[in-house]
Amino acid sequence: MALKDAPKDTDVKALQAAITGREVVRAGGKHLYIVYPDGIGRSRLTNAVIDKLLGTRGTGRNWNTVLKLASLATG
Repeated sequence: MALKDAPKDTDVKALQAAITGREVVRAGGKHLYIVYPDGIGRSRLTNAVIDKLLGTRGTGRNWNTVLKLASLATG
């Protein structure tokens, strides 16, 4: 997930503590890496929850979309 601003470490820890499912979240700079082992459609870890707890907005794409966009950008 690409974030508008880099989240504070305390906010990332609050997000990790709020997870009730099997999701795994790691942050690096302005990026958030999320694993949804049971599928994103069944997760309660929504963009609204993430934005609220991190105090910044973000947008996410699945890996296939990222690869397609990279392919289009490089020709």
